Amino acid sequence: MRIRKRILPSGWYPADEKRCLENFKKFEIMVKPSSINVDLKNVNSIIVPHAGWDFSGHLSYLSFLKAKEVAEKSNQKIDLIVYFGGHLKYSENTIVLNYDYCETPFGNLEVETNLINEYKKLFDSIDETSIFSDNTIEVNMPFIKHFFQSAKFIGLYPPLQEALSIAQFFINKVTNCLVVASSDLTHYGPNYGFTPSGTGEKAYKWACENDKILLNALEKLDYDSIELIVDKHQNSCSPNSLTTAIAYASFKGSKKGYILSYDSSYNIFPSASFVGYLSFIA
Repeated sequence: MRIRKRILPSGWYPADEKRCLENFKKFEIMVKPSSINVDLKNVNSIIVPHAGWDFSGHLSYLSFLKAKEVAEKSNQKIDLIVYFGGHLKYSENTIVLNYDYCETPFGNLEVETNLINEYKKLFDSIDETSIFSDNTIEVNMPFIKHFFQSAKFIGLYPPLQEALSIAQFFINKVTNCLVVASSDLTHYGPNYGFTPSGTGEKAYKWACENDKILLNALEKLDYDSIELIVDKHQNSCSPNSLTTAIAYASFKGSKKGYILSYDSSYNIFPSASFVGYLSFIA
């Protein structure tokens, strides 16, 4: 049995179920999910950030919680979570989490290995190994297991050049599926070599406006524009995952997306370098 063990240190997210649940109580207070309503008959895609939970866990919590609420309200069955990680370049091969199970504090996620094998026959791909270390999928695995306990899981990093084909693959192969995209937004400041508006409060306000350009496209499910917007404005670290998930939602019949919440690490730790975060559903 191939089990993917935890790779990220405990600073990214808690190591045990009890502390995860304690964090969830804090997140509930932070995002006030009962005050957020969306007009969706079904949920097809969500977007979550991928920083450590201290910075963006509340937004991931909100996306998964609302996805579960919409599904339960409409009696929508979700058998599979397909999670698109980020940080791949345009033309790299897909990286696949090709295991039998993935470890989380809430128990192991069962991987849909049969569909992975079908995927690998159609798309050039390589398997994740211990050499490859990336936070964009693992940091949100506990939310998947907590909110969708019986669903199987596929985690992969899609190349941008195949985003639409990958979205169509899952449309063709799976009926009861929720797609998750992992992306942070504008990485501003000297740590990222990106300071078009200096530093301080004016820089933060500029970054928020920069993020809005992308958020407007996401709300419209304008998957064709995401690559161009990100290339011009540098407001996402993972346009590949966004494009794939938004295309999936559109192909599946979603008419619009909803910004559930927007935040920034600047509001938690106001420094010269900061990152924007998003909670989204479609």
